[in-house]
Amino acid sequence: MKGIFISYRREDTSGFARSLYQSLENHFGAGQVFMDVEGIELGLDFVEALDKSLANCQVLLVMIGKDWAICQDDAGNRRLDDPNDFVRMEVASALQRSDVRVIPVRVRGAAMPRTDELPEDLQALTRRQALELRHDSWNADVKILIDAVEGIVGPAASRQEPSPQESSPPPAPTRTAKAGGLLTKVLAVAGGVLLVLLAIPTAFAVDRFRRFVPRWRWLNWIIVAAAPILGWSVFATIYYGTPLPNPAYAKLWTGIPQTALWTQGLWYVV
Repeated sequence: MKGIFISYRREDTSGFARSLYQSLENHFGAGQVFMDVEGIELGLDFVEALDKSLANCQVLLVMIGKDWAICQDDAGNRRLDDPNDFVRMEVASALQRSDVRVIPVRVRGAAMPRTDELPEDLQALTRRQALELRHDSWNADVKILIDAVEGIVGPAASRQEPSPQESSPPPAPTRTAKAGGLLTKVLAVAGGVLLVLLAIPTAFAVDRFRRFVPRWRWLNWIIVAAAPILGWSVFATIYYGTPLPNPAYAKLWTGIPQTALWTQGLWYVV
């Protein structure tokens, strides 16, 4: 059952309607929001599909921009004056239903049209409380609208069946995993510190050796420079599961595939 219907004119509020559609769908779930071709399967009769969706909707959001009431067709006639205009049919049908809440949504700084500007079957729209979605406070205004819609159609959680991935929490770590995780942390820290500490005397030893073999003078500088990198590699391999930096996971025993650890670590480096 489709609970929310968005009525709009492409030449007037297409971008705003699409953004609102995405916000509502993300909150209420797929299949709960209808917006013309977005919710109509290929091959279905457009008018019949619109009628069916309107009959099932509980909320009709009428997107009103600055040109909503004055848009013209190719012949130069005002669209709202045409009884077969889709927008007019959507709004007029919803206004006649007592079980559908019609909410005007103003965008682009538009004002509500006057009664004398509308056909008789749309004049009741001017008496409906409207909400303005402003560009500089879009998220906050959409949140107000979502709260209002939830008061009509019910909370989002009660209107959609979450997928297994969304509803199933990650498995709780076993005692063995917890113990292994603690031991891993201790070994990782100790291994990293030990490697760095060993690099210092090793560098001195190489420095002594280069006195006898001058051509190896550069080796101690390489060891000193590489010590932090080697130390991190040991730490990361034990702690993250990959020598690449991967703080997005920060630990093993998460059930994340090894390929994912490497991939995310590589993206972090890039």
